[in-house]
Formats: sequence, structure tokens, C-alpha cells
Amino acid sequence: MKRSLACSTLVVIVSLSILLSGCTTVKEPPDPRQNPADQIDQEQAAAVNWLDRTAQSFYRTASDGNAQEAREQLQLLESGIRKLRFEGVTSVEGMQALTTVVSDAKRTFNSADFNVDEGFVRAAQVRLAVDALTHKSQPMWHQYYKVMKDDVRGLEKALETPEAVQLRELIVNADNHYRIIRPSVLISKSPTEAETMDSLFKALHTFSTQENSKPEQLKPIVGQLSSEIDRLFGKGTSDKDAFAPVNPPASPFMLISIIGSIIVSVLTYVGYRRYQVERDFVQVKTGRGRQNPWM
Repeated sequence: MKRSLACSTLVVIVSLSILLSGCTTVKEPPDPRQNPADQIDQEQAAAVNWLDRTAQSFYRTASDGNAQEAREQLQLLESGIRKLRFEGVTSVEGMQALTTVVSDAKRTFNSADFNVDEGFVRAAQVRLAVDALTHKSQPMWHQYYKVMKDDVRGLEKALETPEAVQLRELIVNADNHYRIIRPSVLISKSPTEAETMDSLFKALHTFSTQENSKPEQLKPIVGQLSSEIDRLFGKGTSDKDAFAPVNPPASPFMLISIIGSIIVSVLTYVGYRRYQVERDFVQVKTGRGRQNPWM
């Protein structure tokens, strides 16, 4: 079990190193389509940019293993977050996610049995979360798409074999990868999208730990997870695909037959109703000896 946990941690660290080491901060112009009410003022922008620079410094310090300096920078981050006004920056859920991820990092770095690998993961969570505040259109966590899709492909391949232990390890690894970007998802996306991912991973864990579970039960969940990952990272289908007809007729003659049957049914019903009206119709004579059929 310890060996499995160590392997999972190593996979996470390697993935994070590849993701974050080659990333640079890019200044983006404001989106002209953005609602003016959502625009942040210069004071807020300066505060957010300061948080971004501090988070970068914190991540580098934690990566170098300097725990004491990392603690000091975490304290600065927490102080800056308390002073930040979040209106127009992120949602209430995003604000809670940011404060929570910084608090979790503080507990890790202040722990008596501080673990360097765990500290590295916490530092990556903070770095990605703060970056999501400053780069809304192209946040750094979007580069995690390939990692998540590789996890899904691994699960799909494992479902073709009866090795349940390997499947559980793959689920744990995939869940760990998602947990790293989850605070950033809450900052950038709606809470519903994070809750959907949570429920899918919970279902995978539940089915994989049941003794009588079968691969057929897990395949639909893995398939839905793959679709949700595409949607989460903006890789969904186009509008053309979304409005494509479902199950079109196999032959045009079949379509003509269906329409013809509908027309015949309507004409038959109209004829029957007309017969009923004429049968019950009572003619009333007017005072001039003429018959008024409308009275």
C-alpha cells in the first residue's frame, strides 16, 4: 500500500513539474465584451497582480525545499487575500476555494512532520488557483487537459482487463490530479461543474471497491467522465453537432409514408367532426320566412 501511495505521489509531482516549470505569466488585454459591472478597478487589479507574483515566488521557494521562506510567503498571501475585494474577480465559491487552498497549504507547511512532496502539491494548488484569478481566458490549469485525458485512457484500458487492483490505483491517481486543479475550477467555472466531477469520482471509487462490481458497470461512468473533462476544458462539441437531428429516417420513402399517414388521419377526423355537426344541426326560421343557419 505504501509503495502504491509513493507511486501515486511521484506521478503527481512529475506531472506538476512538467506543467508548471514551462509556464510563464502572460499579460492579457481586457475583454471588450465583458460586462462593465464586472470590470475591476485599478486597485483591485494591482492587488490581484501582487497575489500572482507572490504565488509564483511561493511556488519556486517551495519547489526548492525552503520551507521557512515558503511559510513567510504563505503568510503574505493570506494577508493579501483578506484585503482583496472579490467583486468582479470571482464568485463566492471561488473566493472560498482560494482561501481554503491557502489555509490547507499553511497547515501542511506548519505541520511538525512536514512532508516535502505534499508541500510541493499544496504549492502547485495555490499557484494554479491564484493564476486562475489573473488569467481568466487562458488559465494555467487548462494545460492539465492532457493529463486528465491520459488518466481516462488508462482507465478505459484497465477496464479491458480483470486487474481490479490496478484499476483502483488508476482511479486514485486520476482523482489526485483533479484535486490539484479543483480550486482553480471553482474560481474559473460554476460550482455545478466541480460537483459533477466530484460525483463521478465518488461513483468510480464506490464501484471499484465493491467485490461484485463488473467492468460493464464502470464503463458508462468512465465515458461520462471523459465527456465532462472535455466540457470542463472547453473541448466540447460544436453547435452544429449539438443541433444535429437524432435518429433520422433510414429512407426518404419512410418519411413520406409517415407524413402521408398523418395527413390522412387529420382529414378523416375533420370529416367525422363535420358529419356530427350536420347531424345535430337545427334550422331556425327567421321572421321573414328565410332560414338563418347561424341562429
